[in-house]
Amino acid sequence: MNRGFLSKLYLRIRCVLAGFSFPVEDEIFRCFSADFQGALAQSLVNDELQIVHVRLAPDRFAAFVYSISLNRLLGEIGKQLTQDLLKFFGKGFCLDGKIVKLYKDEQGKFRCVVRIFATTEMMRPYLDDLPYLYASRNE
Repeated sequence: MNRGFLSKLYLRIRCVLAGFSFPVEDEIFRCFSADFQGALAQSLVNDELQIVHVRLAPDRFAAFVYSISLNRLLGEIGKQLTQDLLKFFGKGFCLDGKIVKLYKDEQGKFRCVVRIFATTEMMRPYLDDLPYLYASRNE
């Protein structure tokens, strides 16, 4: 039997027991710096994303939203959703996502709603173009 199948089944059972279902939608936060606003201005609905959990300090973690097409960060997902995803995927998770909605708020700042999937397939086609990600190819 395929180990991937069992992992997916186990994840699905844990999600059902916790009352959590994928895909999940959330608005991104901490996206008001000039760099993030510029990236959001260039983004389009349905752009592919990676949600990456990173360690910022010994006691601080965040889940950044990374645009594959722009090769730039767009912001962070909310703290509560990050903690929920940590329960299922552990530290250092990397999940697929898509932009669902782009809009401007009352202050004229770009905002974004993302949909997060329980998969890691969207980045796979680009990995052959990035050989430095593999240590064995780096030697």
